[in-house]
Amino acid sequence: MTAPAVAAARTSEPSIDVRWEGPSDCTSDTFTDALDRMLVGSSVVDPIRVEASVVRTEEGWSISTDFDAGPGRAGQRSFQAPSCRTVTQAAALAIAIAVDPTVLDRLVVAPEPSAEAEPEVVPERTAVPAPAADPSPPLGPIVAVEPVSALADGAGVEPSSRWRGLVGFAGLIDGGALPGPGGGIAATVGVLHRRFRGELVGTRRFPTRKMTSFDPRVGGELSQWSVGVRGCGVPSLGPVELPLCGGFDAGQTIGRGVGLRDPLTSAQPWLAALAEAGVAWPVRPWLALTLRASLAVPLLRQDFSIEDLGLVHRVGPVQGRGLAGLELRFP
Repeated sequence: MTAPAVAAARTSEPSIDVRWEGPSDCTSDTFTDALDRMLVGSSVVDPIRVEASVVRTEEGWSISTDFDAGPGRAGQRSFQAPSCRTVTQAAALAIAIAVDPTVLDRLVVAPEPSAEAEPEVVPERTAVPAPAADPSPPLGPIVAVEPVSALADGAGVEPSSRWRGLVGFAGLIDGGALPGPGGGIAATVGVLHRRFRGELVGTRRFPTRKMTSFDPRVGGELSQWSVGVRGCGVPSLGPVELPLCGGFDAGQTIGRGVGLRDPLTSAQPWLAALAEAGVAWPVRPWLALTLRASLAVPLLRQDFSIEDLGLVHRVGPVQGRGLAGLELRFP
């Protein structure tokens, strides 16, 4: 037995952008062609972006997809099947129905003719009315969909919205506010929702030293920590995301005496407004490489001094920062 044939009226189709990861013997051609044909005549106007990852398993093939076709038309689908053709066409059908439920109304099942069926004999005395004209439009090319042996849990559920969590880790280098360039680390937790992302960011800037002009053996060691919030718009260039963010940081700038018999430590408040731009490249649906550059303006500027020796350092008027790291995304 072969699978039922599915046909759709070919009038128009939305733009489809597919990012495919898989071995050379399972390419995106079957998936893309099936999805394109199923969405002919669709009312979807937004471009459809699909990220798909295909792997060979002991049972056959497995596919995981992440798709977005605009508000209310986003989610993930996963399937397993014995063949590459089966699993890719099943994923294409599931995504087509998810982004445009009217696909089901346009699909027509063409039953297979049976060789054993006997032609119906109509008695001559029975009047047979002429069939009514079929108002449906002519059907276009046929796409055959093979049966799927196993579906992943929740594959047929359409999420009402596509919120995703993220956790990021990065190394940083900054300058301007504290003495000289200095290094540090940053950690981020946040959420993604279509073209928006919100973040909570914690940073730790490692200490750097500055000695006094009066005695090069005496000076201060300054470090900093902060916690900040970010709100970002996220335009994209193909698969690459370009977050543009604004926010605030609050924390402490810490100065400790160096070269003194009884050094003191002073912790002063740090409060700054900042703007940030970056690049995020999703190398996997769950992993992205990130680069960020930010410019912060301190709302408070303190002096760090040593008694009898005068000023050691005053917090600078701006702080420039660069970050590079990794970002984990879920689900």
